[in-house]
Amino acid sequence: MEMRKLSNRVIDFFRSDIVWLVFYAAFAATVVERSITWLFSSDLAGGMTLRVVLGLWSAGVILGILFSVWLWLAIAGNTFRTVMGKLMICLLMLGLLCNWVLLYAVAYAYLGLIDGERAVREPITCLYFSIVTWTTLGYGDVRPSMDARFVAASEALLGYIWMAFFIGMFAVLFKQPAERTSRF
Repeated sequence: MEMRKLSNRVIDFFRSDIVWLVFYAAFAATVVERSITWLFSSDLAGGMTLRVVLGLWSAGVILGILFSVWLWLAIAGNTFRTVMGKLMICLLMLGLLCNWVLLYAVAYAYLGLIDGERAVREPITCLYFSIVTWTTLGYGDVRPSMDARFVAASEALLGYIWMAFFIGMFAVLFKQPAERTSRF
């Protein structure tokens, strides 16, 4: 009987939205920290290798897909009814956005970009190009190398689709009435 109570408590614990938020924050912080570290310190760490890029991408894609779907379902189900819960969801959505942009910047640092007529792999240029591509601005001052063209196209497509969901979920989130309790 005690084992059943314990298993019910464990199940209830993992059903708690705050637990998922904490898991997300820890996992996202790890992926974003690794992305920033490898993007800006890859020369100090032995260079950007395919193994590093694929490792960051596998963790980042799992994070991105898992929590994007979870957030969209939670918002659609009006799970977060308090103002604080809604603000936390907004911060999480911005964190997911940063996750995707940084992952693409790391890929560009590995594959290279073309600025004018020269090949570049500088972190700031890669981050700038990732933001411009994600938002589909396309200034044209920096362009992808031959190896990075498919990656840039996938970023533009994902950014376009993800931003549509992002804006739609913001609208749904703030259209829902907020409760005045301290519960998430």
